[in-house]
Amino acid sequence: MTTGQRIKASRKEKGITQEELGNILGVSGSMIAQYETDKRNPKRETLVKIADALGVYYLDLYGDEETALVKTGVELGKNVAKAATNILTRMEVVAEFESQGYTFEPNERRLVCVFNKLNMKGQFNLLHFAGDMADMPQFLLEPPSESSNEEGNKITPEE
Repeated sequence: MTTGQRIKASRKEKGITQEELGNILGVSGSMIAQYETDKRNPKRETLVKIADALGVYYLDLYGDEETALVKTGVELGKNVAKAATNILTRMEVVAEFESQGYTFEPNERRLVCVFNKLNMKGQFNLLHFAGDMADMPQFLLEPPSESSNEEGNKITPEE
């Protein structure tokens, strides 16, 4: 259903003519006819006035295409808000360590941010993978000493 069709249906349900609705709004009946036949699209402010005159919520007068766009915009807004919240949360973790004097290297900062994106299972798998790499000499900063603790790198799930 288009915006014009919704205006027309609401007007008829209210039991008034195009002329009467036009008089309420201070426009001609032919202007209302143009809205109802989708020859003209009312601005949002005008649509609000039409909705008020017909006793309906103005968003209910938007056509299917406009409604879909509004819903898409709302969903996009929710996703942006969620992403921003996630970024802030990850940065708060980094900021907490930095406030205690720790300075993150760029790769460490990235690792913390990636880690905090993961659910519990993903975090466990990442820790397990990192622990396995820490047991491989080709990935170590320094070769293991004879007195190193083999159990130090083992990861166990939290209970």
